[in-house]
Amino acid sequence: MPSIRKWIVTALLFGSSCTSSFAALISETHAVFGQPAVVDTEQNLVWLSPSITVGLSYSEVSNLLIADTRFTGFRWASVLELESLFTHAGIPDINVPGYGAYYGTSGNVAGVIALQSLLGTTYSVHSNGVRVAATAGFVGTSFRNPINRFESVYIGDITVREDVLTTSGLVDFASASTTWSSIPIGTQVPNAGAWLVASVSSVPEPSTVVMLALGLAMLASTRKSIGGSGSGKE
Repeated sequence: MPSIRKWIVTALLFGSSCTSSFAALISETHAVFGQPAVVDTEQNLVWLSPSITVGLSYSEVSNLLIADTRFTGFRWASVLELESLFTHAGIPDINVPGYGAYYGTSGNVAGVIALQSLLGTTYSVHSNGVRVAATAGFVGTSFRNPINRFESVYIGDITVREDVLTTSGLVDFASASTTWSSIPIGTQVPNAGAWLVASVSSVPEPSTVVMLALGLAMLASTRKSIGGSGSGKE
């Protein structure tokens, strides 16, 4: 069964000579990370690709948000913000289990592929004739799981499955879940990153980030020099 991925991505790429856009979304390459980012003009938010933080736990990413100047201005996206992102990508059936209890629907395919073409994926495999591509990340604030009492966090996910064999033949399906599963905040998930956002106006220019990092380095060097001089006088 011919995949519809090719013509969707082609339409996105030739829609503009400078950027790719779908509905309210504009694709760009983040100047600091050199990785995909998306501007959601309806929410006035910049979304980092979860691939940037793939394999890190929620706790590790939370520490980066505090200590790593590259993440200046960014924060955890809320579940509602993630749902709005999916909606603006043209994904109609959000949190709908669909075929096979978790494959989603055929109506989601175009929107999921479009969003993945902008943000990239965190997992991809081709097995038994079925191609699976997912973009997954931690989302929202942590909570106490009522079942195991662990401090946990939700994982939001979009997944497309192409050429699934059904009684009607080969069919493409895609799912979009804002709370696909939950996991303890200290657990690393190899195929999941983080859904991080920043206000469009709060993202610093790359030169600002570089200058801030240099300033912190110079401050540390100065303190070390002062400390060394003081110990020499005693």
